[in-house]
Amino acid sequence: MNSWRWNEDEDEAIDSLPIEAQIIYLRVFRKHMDYASGVVGIKRTVSYSQIKERLEYQPPVHSNEKVKEYSRGQIKRLIQKLVDAGLLERLHDTSKGVEKMIFRLPMACSDAEIARHEQDTASATQQNADETKAGDDNRDTSATREARHPSGSPVTPNPLTTFEGSPKKSRPKKWGEPVDHELVNEMVEAISVDLESPVKHSPTTWANDMRLLRERDGRSVEQIRYLIGWTAKHSFWSDKVMSPSKLREKWDQLVKQAKNEHEQKKSRLTPGRHTGLENTSTDGLVAQEDGTYEF
Repeated sequence: MNSWRWNEDEDEAIDSLPIEAQIIYLRVFRKHMDYASGVVGIKRTVSYSQIKERLEYQPPVHSNEKVKEYSRGQIKRLIQKLVDAGLLERLHDTSKGVEKMIFRLPMACSDAEIARHEQDTASATQQNADETKAGDDNRDTSATREARHPSGSPVTPNPLTTFEGSPKKSRPKKWGEPVDHELVNEMVEAISVDLESPVKHSPTTWANDMRLLRERDGRSVEQIRYLIGWTAKHSFWSDKVMSPSKLREKWDQLVKQAKNEHEQKKSRLTPGRHTGLENTSTDGLVAQEDGTYEF
């Protein structure tokens, strides 16, 4: 199977999910995805009823097995697992309660140009093979090697120029920059301090979530770094925020609480000092000499 249809990153991310979530991803979202954009729900729509029909199981007649059905709430929770795993990125507004769902599949190799290039390359290779065979069949076998070619060398295609006009496109980068992987390593180290072994995680999925934090949510590296350290040491949040996806989900709440606690601490140490905590953004974070960050 060609890499643009399925890849190891998807396989790794989906492996730990419930079988129902895997079916939804493979048999609904991935199946109906637009390979030109990596989006599902625009050119080919998906709905809860469609997913429900795909998941339902009707046992054979006279069987003792029970009918397996799924409610809308169960389907929503399964879809959320795909979102948390980084396999789906929600593009529709859930607050409006709309039926139409639109998702981007960030892990899928969706560039149709890559697919066409692979197909064109395969066709060109086959065409050259056919032409070579035809030349061999029509060649005068009585002619000497030198007569067939003045240089005395057989004519062979130049591998550097054979497909000179073919477009060369690398797979789009979807797993973030090196800094995203650095943040992943820092988070793994921070939340694994009190564990017997490092927390189990998918490096590609976590790096993708860090990328989304930066690019989609507009968080800076310093802000992310601060909250990673803050939540890992917090008595309540340390065992609640155990992944970048959870950090994204609870971001505003975490920032507000971190600022409130910071304000209380500063008030106790230096009464009357301006703390800069009038809003809930983390734009005021400043790196300190000891490697920590202060508002």
